Amino acid sequence: MSPRTRPVPGRGRGRPLLFDDAQKKTYLKHVTAGLTLNEAAAAVGIDRRTVNHHATTDPHFREAREQAKQAGRAARWDDKPHNEYRYIHGGCRCPQCTTAASSARAARRAEPPPPAADTSRHAPTVIPLPNRDIRPDQHLPPLAAVS
Repeated sequence: MSPRTRPVPGRGRGRPLLFDDAQKKTYLKHVTAGLTLNEAAAAVGIDRRTVNHHATTDPHFREAREQAKQAGRAARWDDKPHNEYRYIHGGCRCPQCTTAASSARAARRAEPPPPAADTSRHAPTVIPLPNRDIRPDQHLPPLAAVS
């Protein structure tokens, strides 16, 4: 009887890897380009939980993923148009964002205030119960008697 040979040199027995080094590089490229973590995992053809597992077990991949996430955030932010949103949430103070924020703020201030809410419709209805006192504290004993 001949000894068993491994089909792939260097690999042990068991299930093959789902997320190999080539897929990790492709995943990191997608994240760096600005895809979200879910989108990048779907583009590689794996689940995000698999990526999270590898990030917890492989410190080098975890560092690379953190750097890719920062680069991806910057890439996504660069794709946003210069408007009031970018002025408020991104701190962009370019002339275009400043003008957009100023004009939007002026338009909001020029709007008439909303009409006052009709409180009579929303007043709670009190229904007296039979054989009950009107004051809820009448059934409680005095504080001196409790001690």
